[in-house]
Amino acid sequence: MTHAINDLSVILGQTATLRAIQHGDARLIARLTTNEETLLGCRKQVDGLGGAPSVLAQARTDALLACTNLQLGASLVRDGVRRLQIGLGSEVLTQSSEPLGSGQDVLMRVRVELRQAG
Repeated sequence: MTHAINDLSVILGQTATLRAIQHGDARLIARLTTNEETLLGCRKQVDGLGGAPSVLAQARTDALLACTNLQLGASLVRDGVRRLQIGLGSEVLTQSSEPLGSGQDVLMRVRVELRQAG
């Protein structure tokens, strides 16, 4: 998850890559799609771990919260890319930074919780 978040940040934080997305750069679009799919699959990965023992219950709850934010961010990126490509600007891409950042913050908290439990 962290790699996908960081990669999206690098891609969306550069004017040159935004122009490349706007013009349909196939390699860049594939990279974006891979990152989006990773984040959109977050909840499935957490659910695949099964129920958490009581000592990890809060970490699991927080992980699901992180997934909700990351999935929202990924959906905004996907929609933002479409809008950028048809000339509607990058506002939706900009909006994706808040849920992606929130998801990343919660994910870091989950890591701390897991280390403390473990």
